[in-house]
Amino acid sequence: MRRLLLLGLLAAVALVPTASAATTSFSATFKESFGRATAHRCSADVFFCGSGSIAGFGAATDEVVLTNFEPETAFETGCSPAVLLRTITLTDGSTLVTEETGTVCFPGVTFGNPGSFVSYGNPAFFTGTYTILEGTGV
Repeated sequence: MRRLLLLGLLAAVALVPTASAATTSFSATFKESFGRATAHRCSADVFFCGSGSIAGFGAATDEVVLTNFEPETAFETGCSPAVLLRTITLTDGSTLVTEETGTVCFPGVTFGNPGSFVSYGNPAFFTGTYTILEGTGV
């Protein structure tokens, strides 16, 4: 009888859901400049920078450093692995640092087309994961 009771308790414990990390929704929109844009105000080591807003937190700025990109792959296939390090700063000085890891693709293998390095508005699409590395303040 004791074995049956013990087996029943073990089975009941096995059915209890395990705790998991909480998920919070996050929405931010930034207008960024890069490259040869006349409005490019980024420091030399920053690839993108801009200003925007974060839902529930207000105005913010961001700076993005490109830490991995394979141009030879983009020339050949139109896509490349990419890793970006983004720092978002709110007006109160709070920060959020994320690492964005994924793939950037240029429609129609347009990455190396004539004029693509001196013109503006060439589309690119990034698909990946965003990992929060650190933050300060709110």
